[in-house]
Amino acid sequence: MLSLLLLASAQDLTVPTGSTPTMPQGPSPFSVAPDFTETVRLAITPRVDGTLAEEEWDPLGTGSATTYFQWQPGKLHFAGKLRVGQDLVATLDLGGNGWLIGADNIEVRIKWSGSQPEVFARRLDATRPEGPQWVDADALTGSTKVAARAEGEEWHVEATLSDPGWAMVPQKAGTTVGVRLDAIPTAEPLAEPFQPRVVGMLSLMMDRGNNLPAGFKWEPQFKGRSVVPGEDTRIRLTFNGTEALGFTRIDLRTEGLAKDVTSSSGMPFPAFDRKNRSFVDYSTKVQANAEPGWRVLRGTITDGSGATTIMQTSYEVASTVHFGLEKPRPIMTSSEPQKVRLSTIIYSNTGKRVTGVFRVAPPEGWAIDSGDNKTFVIYNARGSKRQVFEVVVPGGFRGAFPLRLTAEVGAETITQTVWILVQG
Repeated sequence: MLSLLLLASAQDLTVPTGSTPTMPQGPSPFSVAPDFTETVRLAITPRVDGTLAEEEWDPLGTGSATTYFQWQPGKLHFAGKLRVGQDLVATLDLGGNGWLIGADNIEVRIKWSGSQPEVFARRLDATRPEGPQWVDADALTGSTKVAARAEGEEWHVEATLSDPGWAMVPQKAGTTVGVRLDAIPTAEPLAEPFQPRVVGMLSLMMDRGNNLPAGFKWEPQFKGRSVVPGEDTRIRLTFNGTEALGFTRIDLRTEGLAKDVTSSSGMPFPAFDRKNRSFVDYSTKVQANAEPGWRVLRGTITDGSGATTIMQTSYEVASTVHFGLEKPRPIMTSSEPQKVRLSTIIYSNTGKRVTGVFRVAPPEGWAIDSGDNKTFVIYNARGSKRQVFEVVVPGGFRGAFPLRLTAEVGAETITQTVWILVQG
């Protein structure tokens, strides 16, 4: 069995300006509405290594290929199991307002060369008076991570699309995006910009319920949706209903990549009180070796007939701190070097005081003028600290560029890449 694993970044495959469009032959492969197993998508962080582990991915559909889709703030994750000779084409309407509307439509096409994945990305701008047009997608270069592996006659692919400074990839729960994932023959030509696509609308959420009986409601309660490896957390599940529901038992566990580093528990379902409420706490210590990322707590309620009701809620196994870059004023390209003032919020994910050192690594050719190698202190539990720094953008730079932010907290080094967009 061939087992090859490589990582790739997106390459631009923009249709050249002024090229003569070719009319598509036959029906469009994007004209049939996608059939999704579930339209509510949870925050789950995969391990992008080409291997689809148990419960690592949230199934999306089984049409032309077996596909998966999930999210986390600032990132979209998708995967597929395809036959060799097929490409995975991700159609992403980031504004959730329909394909051929706006300038927020993305196509990512991933090919299997027989030894490695090849990635091509395009952005569709449908706001132009002359008609829709594929435009520069260089901003996706470097911000899209892909891994693939051959498995006999199949190949498996995992991908994470990070926001490259566009402020288009959703940051908050409750957002709707349009999505379709298709397996397209490798020889199939690229679609023309004016070709319609039917996308399915997905809701990016933190909570999801399945097979909820009539008259039953539930809600998770957190002191914070994050926990640092080595620390404890408690998630309270609040239920509203009556004894007529016939619930007998509830079982709780964390799914997927955190299954073996967290606790599981089961108990008789507690009685509802006079206000028709019932409460169950999930308490766990997250082992120190836990891999950071968004994980899912799964609660399974069983009734007297054996029927089950499933509730899922996302929480983050997080590093001690994380960064949130404050959106800067628009940076326009210049023929001369320019100094740009930026700031990031350092967020604490722990209940303890945090002392660390903040560092910035600029893109190649850039320089840090001030704010690097600074000590910071966050006194309050789950508090934050604003850190200001200045970069020097050389003349002639245009596009999306990565800044590597680092916090050294004791023996822990936390690194996060954010993207700065230079327009022009």
